[in-house]
Amino acid sequence: MVKGSACYTINGVSHNLVSGDMVFLMKGDMMEAHTNQQNSIQCFEITFSPKYQYAKKIGGGGIIYTFPK
Repeated sequence: MVKGSACYTINGVSHNLVSGDMVFLMKGDMMEAHTNQQNSIQCFEITFSPKYQYAKKIGGGGIIYTFPK
């Protein structure tokens, strides 16, 4: 979570999250989130999938991923 706060319920357990927290969910996890309108959240999602091939390092310290067609 980049900014704001929210209450995430993951598999029936509530967690109060704030800016700087990260959530990792496994396949099959159930998640519900409630946010505060006065302190709305900004967040990013990264999805990992076994369908993706291995990442390759490229010049300049970057990483490139090859996605299936």
